[in-house]
Amino acid sequence: QRLSYTNGYQQMHAFNPAAAATQPGPVYMAPTDDEKQLDNDILTKLNALVYNITEKKNAITAQCAVANSVQKKDILRQLSRLDAAISSVQMNASIQGNVQQIPHAAQARTQPQRLSQSMSPMQSHVVTVTDTWNTNILDQKLQYKGQTVHVFSTGGWVAACGTQTVRKGQYKKWKVKMLATSAVQLQKKKNSNKNGVEVVVGVMDSKKTNNFDINLWTGEFWMQPGGYGYYGYSGKKFHKKKAGKSYGSKFNENDIVSIELSMQKSDLTFHVNDESRGVAFKVDDELSYVLVVALRGPECDMKIC
Repeated sequence: QRLSYTNGYQQMHAFNPAAAATQPGPVYMAPTDDEKQLDNDILTKLNALVYNITEKKNAITAQCAVANSVQKKDILRQLSRLDAAISSVQMNASIQGNVQQIPHAAQARTQPQRLSQSMSPMQSHVVTVTDTWNTNILDQKLQYKGQTVHVFSTGGWVAACGTQTVRKGQYKKWKVKMLATSAVQLQKKKNSNKNGVEVVVGVMDSKKTNNFDINLWTGEFWMQPGGYGYYGYSGKKFHKKKAGKSYGSKFNENDIVSIELSMQKSDLTFHVNDESRGVAFKVDDELSYVLVVALRGPECDMKIC
């Protein structure tokens, strides 16, 4: 096992991160298999649309090199109609379905608006993400910068949590990206094997973040009864024990790991670069959960996508 453990209580201090122009996405009731297929179909169609637009951009750029001003104006009119058509694509709120949106606490007070040309420049830069960091969790080794969290030094594990809570009957899929730092390159020169990053991602009992539990602040959230983790270095999964179990592939810098929690089925599943590694755990459905990551050093930053 590569995981190491500490018993010391990490010193906490005040930290005032700059506000990020982001808003966390909603928590949903768990989708059915048919709805998951529709999600995949929509994503496939969007990806195809992006690809076609890229190809069309290259073709139009080449045509503009020989087109006259009247032809260019006609191309511009066509592009304006296409832009308007794409902007009009949205969910029809009048159609009733089985998936009920459970807004984040902040969204319950102020419903987000759909971006349009009439919005101010500041509003147009708002980005929807799967969650935001809980910056009330303070540690002398942690630094928050928008959607990214950084650990300053090596040693014991340090944990950071998201803000959204997922309860019984709900569904949530978080995404986090491993961002390479200069320390990664230095480590690669020393270590020729193909181990993953020293990162554990998962979920934990949301109440533990309020109780300032000692194991959270030493980073070992997977040692909690309500803590479940997936370790990038070895690809093993951990829950309540120091010895992990074989689970999935290792993950490394620049990989995106998705943490999918269905509280209808009590299933916790991990994905690496959108490829499922299968159900890792049956979680305790009497608890509520938050996103949590643990880092062991500065080799890798974590970004919520």
